[in-house]
Amino acid sequence: MEKLPDDLTGGQLFQVQQLLQGYDGVFSHGAFDMGRTTLVEHSIDTGSQRPIWQGHPRHPVAHLDTVDE
Repeated sequence: MEKLPDDLTGGQLFQVQQLLQGYDGVFSHGAFDMGRTTLVEHSIDTGSQRPIWQGHPRHPVAHLDTVDE
């Protein structure tokens, strides 16, 4: 709530608060509570070519603290 714009009226703030509380179970509260779903399946059409797997690029040691943040 503290990140909402300052120009909202009291009524608008109340509506946002009610919306967020009413749908609390839908929103993420942290980086690791997203979970998984079987409701959607993702696919990438590669035509006649086989998919290519690539690992994540390595980060320079000097940047690791920033990446972790």
